Amino acid sequence: MNRLMVALSLVVLTFGAAAETYTWTGGTTMSGDWTNPSNWSSDGGVAGVPGGGDTAVISDEVTFTSGIVITDDELVIKNTVAVAISGVVSGTGALRNDSTVKLTLSGDNTFTGGMYV
Repeated sequence: MNRLMVALSLVVLTFGAAAETYTWTGGTTMSGDWTNPSNWSSDGGVAGVPGGGDTAVISDEVTFTSGIVITDDELVIKNTVAVAISGVVSGTGALRNDSTVKLTLSGDNTFTGGMYV
């Protein structure tokens, strides 16, 4: 019985998509579209936009006017310049600002996972 319990405790199952690191390629703009995959490049070559479980690297001054959805995980933003999000951030996930540079949220946000700086 003890051997069975030990064997079962060593089994680890992982479901869901692997986290990606996306880099903003949309340039400096006052009307950045977060939801457009052509504005991002990913380290794994995956077409898409950053969401829950991913990291967004931003080195252009940009104001994101489109909405951002964070589902069931944490979206990490690594910015080297001031970044603003005026669109609504929604979903059950959390938002983390992993930088010492200002990240401004000004939309009527509804995300429930918390904000970490």
